Amino acid sequence: MKFALLKKWQVICLFAISCSMSSFANADDAGPIRTIQALYSHSMEMNKHFRDYDSNNLLAKFATKDLKQLFIADDQLMERTGELGCIEIDLMWLTNGDAEGAELFLEQIDDRHVAVVIGQTEDMESRSLIYQMDCDGAACKINDLIIGGEFSFKQGLAECLSEAE
Repeated sequence: MKFALLKKWQVICLFAISCSMSSFANADDAGPIRTIQALYSHSMEMNKHFRDYDSNNLLAKFATKDLKQLFIADDQLMERTGELGCIEIDLMWLTNGDAEGAELFLEQIDDRHVAVVIGQTEDMESRSLIYQMDCDGAACKINDLIIGGEFSFKQGLAECLSEAE
């Protein structure tokens, strides 16, 4: 009896150690999805407390330097013209309105890409985007958004801004 109990504890300990080692080994791989989870978690929390919270500003905070500069250029375009810039939708939620009630599904495709599916709501069909990430070991930043499986938001924004000049 004592031997069986000891053996059971050994199996449990070995299982716990192997699980913790495998999650430690995959910690770098999990960085991109943790970053996107934090992004959406923060967006949902802010939307609870602020009526017209701009998720695009939050997205810019999680962006690489290059992408952040494009967001800034779009803001400057709006200030200069007094009109809507090149970014016309809430990029995180792919909507012009409210995404309340939409289920959110995240999947890390590889070490640089996280897919997000935003479930169907009363007013909108389900939609998806892929975050292309740049990670440097300590942190991951968003380098681009691939919308509809093929459209590079970064490239499209750069083109729109150059045409507006």
